[in-house]
Amino acid sequence: MIFCEIFIQEYESKCDSLRCELESSEWVFKKSLIGSLKFLEEGNEAVETLLGKAKARYPDSAVLWKYIEREYQLIPFLQSALGLKSLFKHNCFAAGVYQRMGCYMWTIDQHIAIKSFIHANRILNECRGGVIYSYFIDAERDISVKKKQSAIKGGIARAELYTPVKEEVIKLLYKHVPSGKGWKNRTMASKAIESDLIVFIKELKKLQEGLVLSEEELVATVQRWGRSDKDVRAAFEATVRISVIKE
Repeated sequence: MIFCEIFIQEYESKCDSLRCELESSEWVFKKSLIGSLKFLEEGNEAVETLLGKAKARYPDSAVLWKYIEREYQLIPFLQSALGLKSLFKHNCFAAGVYQRMGCYMWTIDQHIAIKSFIHANRILNECRGGVIYSYFIDAERDISVKKKQSAIKGGIARAELYTPVKEEVIKLLYKHVPSGKGWKNRTMASKAIESDLIVFIKELKKLQEGLVLSEEELVATVQRWGRSDKDVRAAFEATVRISVIKE
């Protein structure tokens, strides 16, 4: 019986350590997770109810052990897909089940009891690791959010570089539109303002080094703006023949 007491003492010591580590951690979920530690306590109603039903369903100790082992080794893989918070809660429950199972099996089959105690201690170590690892997950999440915010700001800043060019496109479309019917199509309109636009861009690049526009792709770029930018699109619609716009 002395060996059983050693396993119990080791388990209780790790439970105390886990509680201290969780309470002192900066994990954002720690308040809700602290409640999960109740499953580790002796006599927890949920754990005892589960084991009671399992023992009634599987009176053979070997079959009972296979059921418990299968149930609490497969599910963690499924729970892990839901995140560290969900996995932590499940592991606390599983550790409580294995510990109670070990105590129950000690006088029936010590080989199974020892394996159950070992599982309980292993899972507690995983829980403690989860508390420590949560710090790095939160840190990585913060870095990721900051990167996304920087990317958005960078994208907005880059988009603003092209605002003067788009304004010049609109100006040139109205300036050079043929009197009467307007441009035959958008391609002709884009090509008609191409040379003036190139001159404008060359001058603008002297002031804005980050501006990148290929002269070879300029017509295609202007036409793309005609689809994606509402102001440029409105200028095309106002200067290109109405019959073409409707097609």
